[in-house]
Amino acid sequence: MITAMMVPNILFFKDKPPTSPSFTSDVEKEDFGVALKLLRDSKDYIFLCISFSLFYGSFTIIAVILNFLLEPFGLGDPIYSSVISVTPIVSGMVGCIISSIYLKKYQKYKKVIVICMLGATGGLFFFLMMLWSE
Repeated sequence: MITAMMVPNILFFKDKPPTSPSFTSDVEKEDFGVALKLLRDSKDYIFLCISFSLFYGSFTIIAVILNFLLEPFGLGDPIYSSVISVTPIVSGMVGCIISSIYLKKYQKYKKVIVICMLGATGGLFFFLMMLWSE
């Protein structure tokens, strides 16, 4: 059945439509190897990859060992670790929405980055203080 439906598609469909489907389909594409070499030589791209990898790696490590970190404080129950795991994700989503609205309106990128970094540092400090309290 599938083969019978495939044969007319192979025989009657053209390689390209008579008119281009979008404006960008007519633009000549850059060679992938050339683009990859440009990325490899870009210091900004390398810095971006390294900083994102460090952030993502540390976030993943904390997510993996969170239960072991919370167990000495009496929060080893999966419900506590789940709530504590979801809190940064939800606050990150809310912060992303708020910062994107602010960026769209005022276009103050450096100010948003500084506020986000201060918020992340404050959140980490608050989380550590919660663990040490009884």
